[in-house]
Amino acid sequence: MSTPTDGSEAIVDPLTEPEQRGILAIQHLRFLAQEGVLLAAGGILADQLQPNSLDLRLGAVAHRVRCSFLPGALGVEACLADLGCHMHALDLSQGLVIEPDVPYLIELQESLALPSTLAARANPKSSTGRLDMFARVISDRGEAFDEVQPGYHGKLYLHVISRSFPIRLRQGDRLVQLRLSMGDSRIDDEETRRMHRRTPILIGDGDPVIEDGLHFSASLRSASNEVVGYRALAHTPLLDLRAVGQHEIDPFWQPLHTPGHGALVLEPDAFYVLASHERVSVPAAVCAEMVPFDAKSAELRTHYAGFFDSGFGLGGGARVVVELRNRDTPFLLQHKQRVFRFQLHRNLALPAVLYGQNGSHYQHQGLRLAKQFSQPG
Repeated sequence: MSTPTDGSEAIVDPLTEPEQRGILAIQHLRFLAQEGVLLAAGGILADQLQPNSLDLRLGAVAHRVRCSFLPGALGVEACLADLGCHMHALDLSQGLVIEPDVPYLIELQESLALPSTLAARANPKSSTGRLDMFARVISDRGEAFDEVQPGYHGKLYLHVISRSFPIRLRQGDRLVQLRLSMGDSRIDDEETRRMHRRTPILIGDGDPVIEDGLHFSASLRSASNEVVGYRALAHTPLLDLRAVGQHEIDPFWQPLHTPGHGALVLEPDAFYVLASHERVSVPAAVCAEMVPFDAKSAELRTHYAGFFDSGFGLGGGARVVVELRNRDTPFLLQHKQRVFRFQLHRNLALPAVLYGQNGSHYQHQGLRLAKQFSQPG
């Protein structure tokens, strides 16, 4: 595996790497942007490139749709025109307020010309998940959300629905990110255990549970009755996605306390932001992805935003902020109850830039709401 640079503008053809299996790093993404594999009308911007992913930008037009859909053989345009999904088009260049529980389809500025050796996978960015926006990418004639098949040439679209807040979006906003991969990048449990023994990845009380990935828990107990999480409120004011640090917490969130017992009853269909009990430290040689739902643990959708870049939490580990939406019935979540899980993925090469070196809002975080809110203390 090649050595990381000092963060300079390295550009590397992924086909020249000795290991032809893994997630592409920032230097590979630069090469693909230069070679026309990653496309956009005004070109790919340097600050779209992250250690293991590419930020995708909203285009100029949003379609109000009746429902989300997978286009399959018909294609996106035919689904909009012929199946009665489309209601009307809206201009994103002047800004658009998306209302809670109203679905939209937005063409993204980026398109792909993938070779047969590369596939792609999308996931919401951290702030998108923490704002309770359900955002999923589709490709033309695609048959799965957030998955782009090897060799795909064409446009990308975003299904987005805000579940809690009215949110102002604009052309160019970045709600999701895309990872490119060559071959099967997943790291099995035995290799994960070996890696953890060499350099701890999940730091908590004793050895971690490693079974189909690494399992971790929520922190719901504090010594001085501090806030352990937040629940989204209904009927809130408008939230502007670009107003970083300018929104007060109180109109949008109910702070949660669990005096003494360290347990929290999750209400059906309520949205929660919590922090992990354990700390996570992602080595440079790998990246990670959260598993969004595990019916064996609870009827919960966990962690809407699922990518951890290489270098997340390096230098002692960082607590993971997790999003939860309970399903069907009230559920008692207890302190240190394991309901979260993430999977490690090997990198094709060590990234030239690690997480936090490009100015992330969330490196070494504790319990923290999205960057649009003024943070307590």
